[in-house]
Amino acid sequence: VIIHNKYDSRITMVVSYLLSLMEVKINKLVIIGISGINNVGKTTIVSELKKRYRNNEMVSIIDDAFRLTREGTRIEDNINALIKQITAIINARNKIIIMDRTPADTLSFLELFNHKLFITLSPDIVKIMQKYDFIANVRLKNDDFKKPTKYVDANSRKIVYKTLNDFYDNNAIEYSVI
Repeated sequence: VIIHNKYDSRITMVVSYLLSLMEVKINKLVIIGISGINNVGKTTIVSELKKRYRNNEMVSIIDDAFRLTREGTRIEDNINALIKQITAIINARNKIIIMDRTPADTLSFLELFNHKLFITLSPDIVKIMQKYDFIANVRLKNDDFKKPTKYVDANSRKIVYKTLNDFYDNNAIEYSVI
């Protein structure tokens, strides 16, 4: 997916359409999101849940849809991950879904690349996140952003952290800090 400003309205339409499909199915599901910036332990938590629920046919574990490239995190990766996250919920066959990274996380990374698209998609992502039954916002104990990760520099991590937490707090989305 190549994203330019002229594509913003198409992306918004796709997310809105996926949200309408999700609305039909959501009442039958329990959705649990493991949220947080990169490199805080989300996947470690999800890996433990996978071990615990591997034989439970009621539970679907949805791996992190965020795609990284050799160059780092790109806007295309964010859009693809967002669409994959929403379609994973729509296509889920089980009653309980546990997601490694939420659409709110992906939207917060999108803010690094395209503020207009972040603002445009935010209302739909708020609706999606309000459908979650439980959100665990995984944070570092000391919120140390001085160290970059393989794909994200320290300053970008700090921006995404603030954007994600502000998104939850400003939109009255309930979460638990772990």
